[in-house]
Amino acid sequence: MSESPLLSAVGICRKAGKLAPGFDACCTAVGKGAPLVIVACDAAPRTLRNITEKCGTATRILRTDCTREQFASVLGKHMAVAAVTDSNFARLIEQAAGKQ
Repeated sequence: MSESPLLSAVGICRKAGKLAPGFDACCTAVGKGAPLVIVACDAAPRTLRNITEKCGTATRILRTDCTREQFASVLGKHMAVAAVTDSNFARLIEQAAGKQ
């Protein structure tokens, strides 16, 4: 089974140092103006609610079809949310997810 375009884009973003995985890192990045937050499909409702409140209208939220386990296969750690800190990588990830 081949890797999805979304997971490939997230992996590239991580290797470039433009991904803040995990809730705390995500909140910090959103506070500094991260343009996009990606959310795993199996994120807890409370996590989704908290990150949505933190993002407000300044940061886009992309709910993906990928699970925490699938993100772990690319990132090396489980995560339900991650912030993309670069607008070009945010655009790449949105395109890979088919959300442009």
